[in-house]
Amino acid sequence: MELTKPDGLDKSSPLIERQILRLTEKFMWLAAVGLVALMLVTFVDVIGRYFFSKPLTASNEITELVMVAVIFLAGGYYTLQGRQINIDTVLTLLSRRQRNILSIMTWFLSLIILALMTWQLGIWGWENLHSPEGKVTGTLLLPEAPFMLIAALGTFLVFLASVVLFIQALSRRNEK
Repeated sequence: MELTKPDGLDKSSPLIERQILRLTEKFMWLAAVGLVALMLVTFVDVIGRYFFSKPLTASNEITELVMVAVIFLAGGYYTLQGRQINIDTVLTLLSRRQRNILSIMTWFLSLIILALMTWQLGIWGWENLHSPEGKVTGTLLLPEAPFMLIAALGTFLVFLASVVLFIQALSRRNEK
């Protein structure tokens, strides 16, 4: 199965943009493995609950943790694909130049927010990892720090994808 490339990103794109796409694709596949794991956990839980009156212990906890990985690791790829939420009701009323300027401002603001999120998630995860009383899950007592660090990594991947899209928006700024 071949992944579709985002608009404006092909063999003529700068090397760094293609490398960011490849990197986000690799993490997207890890997220896909996580989805398969979620499917299996849900299947085992449902079969155990309804046929044997014995649900999978901590299935909700496992699902929550795997969802962190799935959502954050796939985010960079889906950002490059343009799969994020876009509300274009107002955009249809603007000229191409105005839409391009708005796109530049939006991606710039996104970069600031994503940088702050990456930084704070990284600090939160790192401190938790090195804390003797680090947070653990309620039932399985799994440390939460690795999942916090996965969230930081995923947010950084979205940041990298947003850099690519910001640069593309800048390159279109003079189009009329």
